[in-house]
Amino acid sequence: MGDESVRQGCRGDEVYGPTEAIAEPSQELAALAVRALDRVLAADSEAAELWDDSASGPEWRASVDALRTALRPASESV
Repeated sequence: MGDESVRQGCRGDEVYGPTEAIAEPSQELAALAVRALDRVLAADSEAAELWDDSASGPEWRASVDALRTALRPASESV
């Protein structure tokens, strides 16, 4: 799922996610989400430490980075 599809209201996972397009979050909500993701990815984050110790760590970081990148354009003007 590319950044553009996220910003344009992508469909979620057909098994676990919504069946209809997801609306773009408000700039305030996107900014808050980016700050939360920054905390999750921080050097002192226990979640990041645990994921980094697992075989799936790089994939997890890539998915969190992709989500952060997709949210950033909506939050940059906040």
